[in-house]
Amino acid sequence: MQVGLFCLATDQMMAFADLAQEAEDRGFDVLMTGEHDHIPVGSQVWSGGDLPEHYRHILDPFVALTSAANATDRIKLGIAICLVAQHDPISLAKSVASLDFISGGRLIFGIGYGYILKEVANHGINPKMRRRILREKMLAVEAIWSNPVASFAGSYVAFDDCEQYPKPVQAPRPPVLLGGKLREESIEHILEFCDGWIPSAMMAGDALATEIATLRERAERVGRDPASLQVTLMHTATSGAERDADNWGAKMITEDALVRYRDCGVTTVCLPVPSKEASETIPLLDRYADIVASFRA
Repeated sequence: MQVGLFCLATDQMMAFADLAQEAEDRGFDVLMTGEHDHIPVGSQVWSGGDLPEHYRHILDPFVALTSAANATDRIKLGIAICLVAQHDPISLAKSVASLDFISGGRLIFGIGYGYILKEVANHGINPKMRRRILREKMLAVEAIWSNPVASFAGSYVAFDDCEQYPKPVQAPRPPVLLGGKLREESIEHILEFCDGWIPSAMMAGDALATEIATLRERAERVGRDPASLQVTLMHTATSGAERDADNWGAKMITEDALVRYRDCGVTTVCLPVPSKEASETIPLLDRYADIVASFRA
């Protein structure tokens, strides 16, 4: 199992490129960040309650990850998650392929439907249609990546023959992971055009193991190799008693927790990092690194 980090890149923290360097120096496998291009006033987090202040300061993930790519050589870089329905698919195909090129084939492309419905609506999208729109836009993106000349005709996306380069460095594409609850529609989407799943942030224990088993069973039914499906989990807290004040609500990971994640089928776990200055972030990375070293020993 790979172990990485997740941090929302903002304009109020240590330089994201510096964080990437520090993560690579400590042997972490991946660094991921998220996306919200704006926050409608009054929005709440998916679990309820007001959004933390740093959500209002999120950088464009493609820009942040480009800076990280230029500062590192080995660590994988990921978006978790890109709100695909809010993007133009031709532009999105270009951005993802360009970042995969600049990073030397290190990009992980996490995608999702979006849960802040006003954010979706402000892009002129009916929130009720966002899952269908995501599917169609991803199929259009795949067509552009896979063909010298691509066209697409759908209900939400249509374009005539076009050429676009660069193509992604990774073949046939960067890993595409769908985030969210494992509903029937999301299972179908994972098996149709994705390479794996990003579970809901607070899922753990027996429920997580059951969901992973369900996904792999469905993959086998449609002729996909269950072992090829990646499961990238964002480690977080489930109760106030488990919260670490230095880490915006996330409990400190333990070696035993890493073992449990591995044993239930998680292929990558990302540990949360606060969007703060280096003086607060680096000591946390050191504590994480010590735990991960014990896990890998």
